[in-house]
Amino acid sequence: MTSTKLKTSGPDAWRFLRFVRFAALDNWSPIAASGQLTFHKSARLRPLSEVLTPVRTPIIVIDEETYHRVTVRTHGAGVLRRDTVSGRVIGTKRQFRVSSGQFIFSRIDARNGAFGLVPDALEGAIVTNDFPVFSVRSERVLADYLRLVTSTKRFRDYCQTLSKGTTNRQRVDEDTFLSIPIPLPTLTEQIWLVDAHRAALTKAEVADVLAREQEQEAARYLETALGLQPQAAKPKLAPAKLHFVRFATFERWGDIFLGSMTADTKAKYPMVRLGDVIADLQNGWSPQCLGRPATADEWGVLKLGAVTRGEFDETQTKALPASLDPIAKFEIQPGDVLITRGSGALTLVASCVFVASCRKRLMIPDLVFRVVFNAASQVTREFVGEMLRSRVVRAQIETISLGASTTMKKVTKPTLFNLRFPLPPLTEQRRIVERLEALRTEARAARADAELGRETAKQSFETALFG
Repeated sequence: MTSTKLKTSGPDAWRFLRFVRFAALDNWSPIAASGQLTFHKSARLRPLSEVLTPVRTPIIVIDEETYHRVTVRTHGAGVLRRDTVSGRVIGTKRQFRVSSGQFIFSRIDARNGAFGLVPDALEGAIVTNDFPVFSVRSERVLADYLRLVTSTKRFRDYCQTLSKGTTNRQRVDEDTFLSIPIPLPTLTEQIWLVDAHRAALTKAEVADVLAREQEQEAARYLETALGLQPQAAKPKLAPAKLHFVRFATFERWGDIFLGSMTADTKAKYPMVRLGDVIADLQNGWSPQCLGRPATADEWGVLKLGAVTRGEFDETQTKALPASLDPIAKFEIQPGDVLITRGSGALTLVASCVFVASCRKRLMIPDLVFRVVFNAASQVTREFVGEMLRSRVVRAQIETISLGASTTMKKVTKPTLFNLRFPLPPLTEQRRIVERLEALRTEARAARADAELGRETAKQSFETALFG
């Protein structure tokens, strides 16, 4: 057995040492210093400074003018308009203009992937000094290629190492960012990579469109099967004419021109109240939970996201602390119909799901109702779940006053009991639900194909770069 002894004398004694300027010490990290941003062995690596040129277009904000402000979303999610405000409310008067096609990043959130290209809609918007801006050298790099490279997880992870220094500061300075190496193939190769990625995404978009069409077909089928007819027929509109909608009814302009569904909507079956066909609505318990999801072998409480996404999602949970005893009567059971009784968004209040299956040891929270059915009622659980998601019921919910709070809208038991919908015979209810489930199964399959397509596009691009 042999050992290698570190050389401590001679001209090569210190060749493994790397020096960091004191001014840059707060951005030092061992991973960044060792250059562990590894790419495919055939990649030609060049620093970002060779494809990006810093740009500064300072302006002084004027109180009487209006400005668009920019936000850069994390995880490569894009550059968006933060808000539009009067110069009077902007405290820092010295700002910087951005132009479409420029590359921008957030010094604070670069560690979380907050960088991207400025879209056309933000031409002339403003940012503070915390958002360095660069022009893209198109003779060296395609803007779309640069966007894809910097949106990869490998690149984001590397940026995170750069922002973790000995003082644990989170910012990434401009010079450090520009020193990051990226693979820089020829423009021809970049075009090929971008086109291949775009083609894969196109397939995913086609699957997304199919999923939306299947969901719309399900909604149309339900209304047709029940003989639902909007209250107001679409008005005749003269061509090439302006049509005005009062501000008070602006949010319902679609109903005005397409016809609305209400409690008085005509149907070929008798209209009933929800309170006439169920026994009760039971809300749950919201204890102080742990800040993580519940594991499969421990008790947990549902989050609202388990219900508001359109289909039951048992992964949306919070773990119950071991110091608290679960309340068995709140445990969710297969066959439950759940309704949210509160949300920060009006469109999510009274969201409803039918629980086809569910693991044990999950409880409903205080902001969710469980429908308690009467054994003698002539209604199936699945049909109630479908009707509470229908356009005729949603229209009733969204025209009801749900309180003055700007942070939380809530619906009461009496309001839910008074919701009206058509009730066909049991055999017809089952037939309708069966057809709706078939359509939704096709929609779910299409959405899964779309998600797989997006993931495949991402992985194929990253494999070409990182091997």
